[in-house]
Amino acid sequence: MLSRRGRGLAPEEEMFRDASRIAQIAGASGADPRRRAVLEEALSCFDQAAVIRLCDAALVPLLETPLSRVAIEARCALSARDTQRLRLVAHALRNTASPKDALARASGGTLMVAASVIDTAKHAFEPVMERAP
Repeated sequence: MLSRRGRGLAPEEEMFRDASRIAQIAGASGADPRRRAVLEEALSCFDQAAVIRLCDAALVPLLETPLSRVAIEARCALSARDTQRLRLVAHALRNTASPKDALARASGGTLMVAASVIDTAKHAFEPVMERAP
């Protein structure tokens, strides 16, 4: 997903495009509970895509600063959807940024939100193991 950023669309524009895709999926899903589950999973994927795009947009300006190594680490964690690493990088951003560096502090907060969204999706759609009688 991060590699497709070269298309020239802002994260918000990409989210708008995703919203139209969601409407198409919802229109095709009907009232069938199985289709509803597929729709919920699709919505979760779009939520993750949105937060990853927003994080990437927040990290790009940091690539040209002394915090570039931390920004690169954050982008790698986003690509891997590694929430533990995202939280560690978010803390590193907040700890290494100067108190006046609002961009770095905001990026750290955005990474924390991303970790929560990704974790929620992971736990919502984990396979449920049935217990043997």
